[in-house]
Amino acid sequence: MAKNEPIRLQKFISQCGIASRRKAEELIVQGKVKINGKTAELGDKVTAADKV
Repeated sequence: MAKNEPIRLQKFISQCGIASRRKAEELIVQGKVKINGKTAELGDKVTAADKV
């Protein structure tokens, strides 16, 4: 991932090996994922600078 190139949160979670993209979507909808301390929403994008 390029440092400043945003990607979808569920793809990022999948690439990290935490969960599949579909499972990541479920976790996001359930409010179990945060980006920089704030609860994430489906459709959010992240960069390498973000803390997930």
